[in-house]
Amino acid sequence: MKIFTAAPLPLTQDSWDRDITLIYRGLLALGVESKCVRLHSIDGTDFPGIIQTSLESMHSSSFWKSTGADAVVLNSWGKPSNTPIVQAIKDAGAKVLIRLDTNGLVSPWLDPLVYGRVTYSGFRDRKMTPVKAAVATAAKIPLYAIPWIYDLKSLEQFEMADYVGV
Repeated sequence: MKIFTAAPLPLTQDSWDRDITLIYRGLLALGVESKCVRLHSIDGTDFPGIIQTSLESMHSSSFWKSTGADAVVLNSWGKPSNTPIVQAIKDAGAKVLIRLDTNGLVSPWLDPLVYGRVTYSGFRDRKMTPVKAAVATAAKIPLYAIPWIYDLKSLEQFEMADYVGV
């Protein structure tokens, strides 16, 4: 069985020791045939076993079919923008395990203050300055306060998956 891992984030120097790549490395250590799929590197980083591709390819069932993956562990964070990736993997005939990587915080409605801190930290992880991260967080949070903009769209993604894990 081929089990791939994937995250729609660019490959960077610190990717080798991040969650989705560690899961890929763990699968290899267990003797499972595996690869990790990431977006193209923005800094020239390259690691063995990492397939670098475009977001457009991740949205394509023909891309996933060409990998021969039987299952994909996808870091989607429950973001509706990643639903086309889930659909493409399913259309290619593979199983999908969505890994939320959200510490259980799957909706801004559960705890708006914590969600704001997590959102801010995500922007800072992308190397945004504190001011830009604060502005981006302030702009993003009100959009998520309306359930049908985020929560219901996330549920559509969860329903497509074969398994959803925090």
